Amino acid sequence: MVKYVLTGADGNLGGFAAEFVADNKKPEDEIIFTSYTLSAIPAEKVAGWESKGVKVVAASYDDVDSLKKIFEGAEAIAFISTWLIGEGRRQQARNVIQAAKESNVKRICYTSFVGAGSDKPNDQVPFLPRDHHYVESQIYASGLTYSLQRNWLYQDN
Repeated sequence: MVKYVLTGADGNLGGFAAEFVADNKKPEDEIIFTSYTLSAIPAEKVAGWESKGVKVVAASYDDVDSLKKIFEGAEAIAFISTWLIGEGRRQQARNVIQAAKESNVKRICYTSFVGAGSDKPNDQVPFLPRDHHYVESQIYASGLTYSLQRNWLYQDN
């Protein structure tokens, strides 16, 4: 059995990702979706995911210990970026990365932003991708195997 964790299943991008994962789940896979609070996801959506064998749990990017419990034994985690800007987002990302390392996660997949791959110092990166540039640098330094998805602005938001 392979365990995968998708964070941020309560958001727009996370919700779309969760639907795709739930629809394509293999019977032998253990899939866990997280949300900062279960009340952020409609009950019928949670019930639909659970009927497909997905576990849905509350987990906060602010609580390393809660993340570690959920990440334990995971092959990979998909880290959907938080809506915060600045130090709040950066601290939450550090928490997720720390929890992943301490839980022996093999791969972290991060939803970043176009422009975050700049080789400039963080303070010289344009405002919109700056936090993602920082988070990517933390992922590189973590030693974890990683995948980065650099998204652009969403027309539907």
